[in-house]
Order: sequence, then C-alpha cells, then structure tokens
Amino acid sequence: MEVFPICISASGDSPVLFRPPKTDREYHDLKALYCVSTRLDTAGPWLDRLYKTLNPKRFAHSLSVARTSVRLAEKYGLDVIRAEQAGLLHDCAKCLRLEEMQKIAVRHNLTDDPAFLESPALLHSVVGAWVARKKYGMEDPEVLKAIEYHNTGCAGMSPLAMDICLSDFIEPNREPFPGLEEVRALAEVSLEKALLLSLEDVVAHVSSKGRALHPRTLGTIEWLKTLPAVNADPTPEPIKP
Repeated sequence: MEVFPICISASGDSPVLFRPPKTDREYHDLKALYCVSTRLDTAGPWLDRLYKTLNPKRFAHSLSVARTSVRLAEKYGLDVIRAEQAGLLHDCAKCLRLEEMQKIAVRHNLTDDPAFLESPALLHSVVGAWVARKKYGMEDPEVLKAIEYHNTGCAGMSPLAMDICLSDFIEPNREPFPGLEEVRALAEVSLEKALLLSLEDVVAHVSSKGRALHPRTLGTIEWLKTLPAVNADPTPEPIKP
C-alpha cells in the first residue's frame, strides 16, 4: 500500500504506515515505532489498553488517525497534543459489542436517539467519549467532543473535531474508494473544504446503497457550506500525493 504524505510524523520524520500487528512481538515493535515521536506521557499505557480492546486492524487505524490528526494540527495551527489524544482514542469503544454499548449509553444517559442506539457505527462515538473519560482518564471537553463527533460531524464543531473527523476519513490505511484521493489532496489546502467533500462523499456512498444518513451529518454539511473558509475563492490548487 502506498504511503501518503499526510501521514508524516509529529517530529517531521519520513511518513510512517502502521500495519496491523499479528503477534505480541509485532505489537511491541509497532508501539516502539509509534512512541519515537509521540508527545504524550500517556501514550504507552493507552496503547497497551487499546491493543487489548481493539482488533489489530482497528488498532493500526487508530495509530494512523492519531498521526494524521497531528499532521493536520501542525498544518492548521491546532493543538497537536489534543489532536493526538483524540486521534488515538476516537475508536476506543469501536470493538465493544452493540449490547454492551447500549447498556453503557442507557445507564449513563448518553443518548436517547434510536438511530444511535440501534447502530454500532453511530453509537461507538458517543460511548467512546464516555470510555475515553472513564477508562483513559481524558477530561478535556474539547477532546471528548472530537471523539463524540468523529463519525457524524456536528454543526458548529471545533477545528479539532474537524481534524479528527477528516483524519478518520483520509488516514493511509483506508482502502481506496472513489473520491478519497481528491479529499486527501484538498486536505493540504483547506481543512473545511476537505471535510465538506468527505462528508458529501459519505452521503453519495450511503445513498447509493439505499440507506438514510443521520440528520446530524446532513446538518454538518449545510453548516460547513456557510463557513467563510469554504466560500473563499480562489482555492489554491492542491498538490496531489
């Protein structure tokens, strides 16, 4: 698989592609590779817990999202520590069974939205913010909101939340699909425009399968279209990877 420039590490080293570890030895090698350039004191313990609770592919995805989010944070003047925190933890509940996520959501009044409660693809973000706080000690509300909104977006979301949502879409481990390269290229020149295009691609994909998209995503698209950064012209020509 090709390594894309968007995955450049926090220290400015060469791009890194994190592959799913198949053994504990591979995990420790991957952990060492990741921790070379991390700025988080919590990285080691977090990686150990994530490795135990996520499947190998999801674990590698989380590392790739974290590195991509740091790259975007550096590019757009965001807090790189928060970006890495949210990137690492955004899928911390992804591999829980739906029944377990539902119990957590109901017990702690996280959501009463039936669409969320019936879909692990939606519910893991809301439950993930709770898990990040309770199991990983994350108290920063901006990081928790970025985790909560990473799969649907949200009108009025912070630049950090935009970063995580977009990084989840473009990270290098993503299987190729129509529009991905265009979004990756646009991410080099505009965070807002790239996020808008990524969500529009999601709408097209979901609609092609005859499924309805959650209203929060549709609301995010309409909100993004009102932003000055989206309406500014001309847009610099992106450099394609």
